[in-house]
Amino acid sequence: MSPQIRQFYESYSWTPPAIDLKRRSHTVGERSVEETCTDINEFRPDLLTGYGSYLGALFREAHLRKLEVRGPKLIVYGGDRMPDADRQLIEQEFGIPVVSTYQTAEALRIGFFCEQRRGFHLSLDAVVVRLVDEEGREVEPGAPGNVVLSNLTNRATVLLNYRLGDVANFSCDSCPCGRTLPMLEAVHGRSDDLLWLPDRRPMHALAVMHKLQTVPGVQQAQIVQHALERFTVRAVARPGIDVMAASASLIQTLRSKVGEDANVEVRWLDSLPASRSGKVRSVISEMSQL
Repeated sequence: MSPQIRQFYESYSWTPPAIDLKRRSHTVGERSVEETCTDINEFRPDLLTGYGSYLGALFREAHLRKLEVRGPKLIVYGGDRMPDADRQLIEQEFGIPVVSTYQTAEALRIGFFCEQRRGFHLSLDAVVVRLVDEEGREVEPGAPGNVVLSNLTNRATVLLNYRLGDVANFSCDSCPCGRTLPMLEAVHGRSDDLLWLPDRRPMHALAVMHKLQTVPGVQQAQIVQHALERFTVRAVARPGIDVMAASASLIQTLRSKVGEDANVEVRWLDSLPASRSGKVRSVISEMSQL
């Protein structure tokens, strides 16, 4: 969606060419980590933007392979979540500040990442954000809920109490930065990233994904649910991995969350398949919603 939005602004606004930015873009997955790092070093961008999951994985692999990345003075991610461990690695090992924005095609600006790294302050002049449970009841601060948005600035298409499909939680504490704007402590992911348990209760992928990704030797993981008790874990391995041990650990970790009787298969891939938008989903469900 970003190219279309940029094209709209370029068509209906005017920026003097002399001060316009030089840009270079790549499609996620079209180049290897080494090629991408080489291109960044040659272009030497001041700003690097992209999906949070992709940029996190890129710099994590660059660090593991001891690849040099020169140029970016700032990284801004969006579209999906960057794991906190990846953000900390980029800032500490590469010395590059990492921030984010929370926005959608339906509403554009929703919030901005605080410099205190505590979450997203909401842009109350543009949106009203509520967090609700599955029955539409507002949740308490700290508890995850579905993001419901009302857009205050779109005069063409008014969106009131519109469910974005995201899961987030409000902060319980005031922010040390001094701003009094409400703050989303974390935007966890999509509400359709759900696993269905044998008793037909939904469980968000966050309950298991972070554990799968910490299995030794696992670079990335994705869950495919074929039936209530049949799953495939797609995984990308790090160099030197003990495949048998890692597979057993992935199976046991997933079973501990979805049931010990679950049929779990592990498939090792060179890379996880991305959707048309370029995002890599945490969960792919082949089941119709129960």
